[in-house]
Amino acid sequence: MKKKEAENKQAKSDARVDVILENLVKKGIRVCKPTDSDSLYLLRRPSGVFSLDLHTAGGLPAGCMAEIAGPEGIGKNLLANYYIAECQRIYGDDARIFVAVTEYKYDKDFARKCGVIIPYSDTELKTIEKDSGWKFTAAEKEALTKKVGEFIIIQQNTAEKTFQAVLECLKSNEFQIGILDSLGAMAPETEVDKDLESASKVGSTALLQTRFMQKFYPAIGDKTTFIILNQVRAAIGGFNPFSKTLPVDKYKIPTSFAIKHGLIARLLLTFGGDIQDESGKILGKKIRWEIIKGKAGFHEGPNGIWLYYYDYGIDKFYDVVETLVELADKKGSYLYLFDKDFHGRPALVSYLRENPDEIEVFKKRAFELKKIQVKWK
Repeated sequence: MKKKEAENKQAKSDARVDVILENLVKKGIRVCKPTDSDSLYLLRRPSGVFSLDLHTAGGLPAGCMAEIAGPEGIGKNLLANYYIAECQRIYGDDARIFVAVTEYKYDKDFARKCGVIIPYSDTELKTIEKDSGWKFTAAEKEALTKKVGEFIIIQQNTAEKTFQAVLECLKSNEFQIGILDSLGAMAPETEVDKDLESASKVGSTALLQTRFMQKFYPAIGDKTTFIILNQVRAAIGGFNPFSKTLPVDKYKIPTSFAIKHGLIARLLLTFGGDIQDESGKILGKKIRWEIIKGKAGFHEGPNGIWLYYYDYGIDKFYDVVETLVELADKKGSYLYLFDKDFHGRPALVSYLRENPDEIEVFKKRAFELKKIQVKWK
């Protein structure tokens, strides 16, 4: 009898909760039960750099905001362009990308070197021909004006207009990737209209960022990964401010608390040293990367070194090898990896060079080893 009374009491309570939910929905409030909620963050946006994609559980989650921070010239735009290029590779003509620039214009030439497919305008082609003295063939013009999917470049002179344009793109839920380059260069309208002698209003930038964040998650759908690029500032600590090799804890990232707390991922890039040939000529640089905030299936802490060559970008083969060596079981001089054994790192390198198709197989096995369910589309 008592059991039946308890069941009736629970049924009446469940009915009252259902009425509450129904009334909230009628008022336009987004509310649901756990069985009707999809919050697994399965859809990811990869960079194509294996070590980073593995440690971010397949890539940056869709429906969220991530940040790439670092000092000038370290590779923030490089990594952002890698995310764009991978999106184009995965989605093809269905790729939808927007980039909001707040400093100089979007660098198409550098983007193309990173693998991004973006067309030059007729004016740009004529300028290149004029400056170089080279006349493009019909085939060359076709390659230089090729497009994949849709690519929107937002150029506004104030932070308010830029944020509003970003919110409109997010509300559409049409875009897979959105980039803001860069947060640190954004100026509120009150600052843009002032001359250099006028005092800045304290807190105006942080207040605007807070207002943006209040609108961000209600606006973003489940498709877009929004990536902000941000500069770092040197923290006070009595060190050489011109050093390229500051420890990670000597940097500060100038971001409002609202954006800081709203980030699902934060990547910090710092300088790890020059890459030189035998004669001492600098061929590139080492980029030290670290995840300093991670949610939705990954965490802060993972870090590593990328070899970036000025001629062709990050050495992705080296990155794959180093990541696989890290995953391998080691016994003496042998590496045991996915039912195969290799007599040291050189043997693994030789095997992958002779069997390039195995690289994708090993990547897939690595995701499986980490119990990562990869969903890129």
